[in-house]
Amino acid sequence: MRSIILNILFISFIAVVLALTVRGNYGNPNEENINEDGWVEKGPFELSPERGRFALTYSLVEDRSIKFSLPIAKFVTPDLGYKNGEFVSLFAPGVSFISIPGYVVGKAFNASQIGAFSTIAFFALLNTLLVAKVAEKLGANTLSAKIASLIFLFATPAFSYATTMYQHHISVFIILLSLYSVISHRDIISLVIVSFLYSIGISIDYPNAILVAPIMIFALGRLIKRQVVDKKIIQVNFNLLKPFALIAVIPPLLFFLWFNKTSYGSAFRLSGTIPRVVEIEGDKPLFYRASEEKNVSENELGELEKKTAAGFFETRNIINGLYVHIFSLDRGIVFYAPVILLGLMGMFILTKKKNITVFWAIVGVNIIIYSMWGDPWGGWAFGSRYLIPTYAVLSIFTPFVLSKLRKDIFLISIVLVLISYSVLVNSLGALTTIANPPEIEAQSLSEISGREEKFTFERNIDLLLENNSKSFVYNQFLKDSIYVWEYYYLVTLPILLGLILSVSYLTLFQKNVIKFKYWEEKK
Repeated sequence: MRSIILNILFISFIAVVLALTVRGNYGNPNEENINEDGWVEKGPFELSPERGRFALTYSLVEDRSIKFSLPIAKFVTPDLGYKNGEFVSLFAPGVSFISIPGYVVGKAFNASQIGAFSTIAFFALLNTLLVAKVAEKLGANTLSAKIASLIFLFATPAFSYATTMYQHHISVFIILLSLYSVISHRDIISLVIVSFLYSIGISIDYPNAILVAPIMIFALGRLIKRQVVDKKIIQVNFNLLKPFALIAVIPPLLFFLWFNKTSYGSAFRLSGTIPRVVEIEGDKPLFYRASEEKNVSENELGELEKKTAAGFFETRNIINGLYVHIFSLDRGIVFYAPVILLGLMGMFILTKKKNITVFWAIVGVNIIIYSMWGDPWGGWAFGSRYLIPTYAVLSIFTPFVLSKLRKDIFLISIVLVLISYSVLVNSLGALTTIANPPEIEAQSLSEISGREEKFTFERNIDLLLENNSKSFVYNQFLKDSIYVWEYYYLVTLPILLGLILSVSYLTLFQKNVIKFKYWEEKK
């Protein structure tokens, strides 16, 4: 009973914090008002990924169509697709379809946008539970596993992207649930679950086909069992029934192919390969031609129709991409979430005892593919949003560092400082904006505007001091009562207090932080 009560309190705490930070306005946006500043620049739809995904949800529910009407198309620019004379989504469709129930429920309370955005917050809550569960499966005790999950959600940029309509938390959910499945089950059930999730993941975000691949390969590897009969003979067994579990990929894949066919004219064409509309003059689309840095008309599409998905990845980008993700002032882990690097230490510690190759593979693939990406900054963003899957995996291993350092008060004090710093920084993004320009773009903007354009979380601090927040709860109920910086402390102090007290109790009073119990021992 005590355990159940503690779990209810834990879940309730996370849910309340997420409810306090979800971005939004009261009301149901429609074609007449959706392009107004109150919804766009000054509202929850400050960036095109949020607009693009919400627009598809809106069109599916309100217009019963996957094509966009002209007002909705204008709302989506500058990341709008165009094919066969119609405006279509430039984003993978999964997030928009999954958000439909939240949109419909929210609409019934005159808050459809809040309902859609809360869908992502719900997956963020599920991810904290999964981080804790996977950490426990690897051997962490319950308290240290919960600490790990709170670090993931509140001490990394994952916090900012739990409050808006991006794909990252649903992608992380697929990765974590797949990991939990292969750890918990060795039978055909795990392969069915992983196959189904793998297929869904592609429709959530195309790179998931690569990100989830290590788990898929690991699950497939279990089809073959090697057994040493004696010192010279190795017996290999192959289960002929398990490959039929791969049928689970078919339903989500058929949905994905149908969407591509209907939207882009071919089942095998991805949204990123179609012409991108950056502006609509009247009802005429203008397209961006990167090679000449100019907009072109519909009559000049030509070479824009020849783009391929492979063109987004270049090995020559890796060095710069690694710098951006890890060390840069505008996106680097070192400046935005240094506490998560403890998880890297934890992985090295556990590697000596357990077989965690699949975890290393996920982290490695995540960092490498987005370092090869043409835009490692993730556009205007807060921290490195592309590495949210890596934050989740690394956080799983923080209990093993706490176990190693727990007898050294000085080192634990440093850990608490890193936790506090990371929470304070990432709460800024959750409560103000995720629209921070990359350094290179901020420099150009400064030359145009004649004033300094900040590109680090200093930009968020300025917004905080200017009493500017995107939080629905604050703007709807508290704006006239307290300042944003007071609301900021109202949100962050309970998080900090909970983490500091939990880590202190763990290191001072709990003897069994780690119990190696479930995962395969390293041979």
